[in-house]
Amino acid sequence: MDMKVLATSAVLVSMASGAMAQSLDPVRIEMFRSILAGNECTLTEAAAANILPRFNFTREETRGIVGALVAAGEVRLDGSTLNLVDGSCAVEDPVVALLERRDVQQFIAVMAEYSCTMHEADAEEIFAVRGLNKAQVGAVIGPMIGAGMARFEAGILSVDSAYCSAPVVETTVDTPVEVPTPLAPINDDTPLAAFISVAAQNSCTVDVSAAAGPLAAVDLRMDQAYRIVDDLMASGKASLINGGAMVILDPSICGGAAQPVEPVQTPVTPGVTTPVQATADSTDPRADILTMLAANGCEVTQANVTERVMAAGLDLNETLRVLTQMMASGEATSPDSGQTLQVGAPLCVAAGVELMTPREAFINLIKQNNCSITAAEFSTMLPVDGLDANTAFGMINELEAEGVISLPATRDVVTLSAEMCQ
Repeated sequence: MDMKVLATSAVLVSMASGAMAQSLDPVRIEMFRSILAGNECTLTEAAAANILPRFNFTREETRGIVGALVAAGEVRLDGSTLNLVDGSCAVEDPVVALLERRDVQQFIAVMAEYSCTMHEADAEEIFAVRGLNKAQVGAVIGPMIGAGMARFEAGILSVDSAYCSAPVVETTVDTPVEVPTPLAPINDDTPLAAFISVAAQNSCTVDVSAAAGPLAAVDLRMDQAYRIVDDLMASGKASLINGGAMVILDPSICGGAAQPVEPVQTPVTPGVTTPVQATADSTDPRADILTMLAANGCEVTQANVTERVMAAGLDLNETLRVLTQMMASGEATSPDSGQTLQVGAPLCVAAGVELMTPREAFINLIKQNNCSITAAEFSTMLPVDGLDANTAFGMINELEAEGVISLPATRDVVTLSAEMCQ
């Protein structure tokens, strides 16, 4: 596909007749948009030549669709590259990206102890003691200043109060301060033991966003906690989930600190199918993990992941590592910002549920919408039950020819036949 032809469509569309605009198939427009969105919202000349012919897009059809989308402000032509700008591929907020970095978190934790303000002459020595050298601090300060999170004026470094909370000192008279007593005994007086004791009170997990208080109760600073987590992860004794917001410790180091729990042979959760036990000689951790997920409706939550993984006889760290990889690859998704992890068909099919074919999934989707659905609605509901947008749009002509579905002259609504709708 010649992208130079596409580039001229922005000009041609303004001269296109109303008849030409009306001749465009809304289903094909949605299909083109889904292809563009699935290619990270960008289509180069080389990619267009490789991808579009697979879906039978002719030069004339492509020119008309691109022209219409450009005129509607949904796509933009940058030279020979087409970009989808309807919000499908949002640009990552630089502040959010910075706040997820461990070195930034450690930097802010140290700054908070100094009321979020520090003189340049003191900074190097203070941060060196905390494990951050001059180069590392510089690599943090530059991006933070660029993102408006920090300022450096007249030799004074400061972090905006929106991202750094200085400790509040309260004066009270004869008011006893109740310090939470760890549920588990601390084996020694090291920072590591203190951190483990906090995790042991919450099923061997630490919520980073809410950890400052509990850690302070055992005389542990946040910057110390970050270094402890890094060391534990390096040794394979800790894992991160929910974008790094939750730390999970291996039971081999956390279980010993917790209060003794009477062993049970088969943990049972009401309403949850008992997972199939993984065999000791299993060579495919993904297979065992998918078996565990299938037995539990193809999902786990932050609240139950440890219980269900341990009940299935799986290694917690290995399972979390695999689930993290599946999230990164798109095989697993989260509908609620990391609280729940789900794996859909065909990779995971819940126990007792028969996997639908793409044709069955297509028909079922329309049935669930009163047997009629617009092309735009169709695109937003996919993928579902193993049916992706490209497969679905590719089936429309075939099903229409069979009489399973029908489309009006405007071709903007897909309607299921009366027989199939029963």
